[in-house]
Amino acid sequence: MNHLLRMSISSSFTVWVCCVIGSVLSVQADKVYDASRYDLIIEREPFGQELVIEEPKVTPEREMALAKAAAQAAEKELRLCFIFETNQGEIRSGFQNKTAKPGDPKSIMLGVGESFRGMKLLAVNLEESSATLDRDGVRVNFSLAKSPVPVIKNTTAATPRRFGSGFRPPEKSPKPKPPVEPQLSPEQQAQRRA
Repeated sequence: MNHLLRMSISSSFTVWVCCVIGSVLSVQADKVYDASRYDLIIEREPFGQELVIEEPKVTPEREMALAKAAAQAAEKELRLCFIFETNQGEIRSGFQNKTAKPGDPKSIMLGVGESFRGMKLLAVNLEESSATLDRDGVRVNFSLAKSPVPVIKNTTAATPRRFGSGFRPPEKSPKPKPPVEPQLSPEQQAQRRA
């Protein structure tokens, strides 16, 4: 019996010790930390400044009109002429400067991220043969196209050359004569008058 008594005392002691340790730990866990504890870390801005999303000041319709105007202005100024990939794998695009003044370059070759007159090349798509420029915050898309054919105002129809005609001007065909009326006899003329 002595043995059972010792065993019950040791097990109750173990339970008592566990309860004491648990209560001490629960007192420590009840301690609540407020946000002021982290103010020092937040003031140092270890992750950069907080991003603030601004409300748009321009309506979508106005933005579309501005984008269209910027695209038209850019098309008057530049034309995409070629796109190629260098041996190092860098993709570059070439533009014709339509408004080049004396001393300005007539052609510009830009890589992604480079800029010319405030227009920055954002992306080049080889499959679609297009390049995207950023002009004053508006994206303008250029695509490869044939150069417009200049219009010649005084155009004359080319006369076809005939074999063996040499350099002589083509003969003008005589004007057709009006049909000849048959001559009437004096008796027929008298009948017509009456």
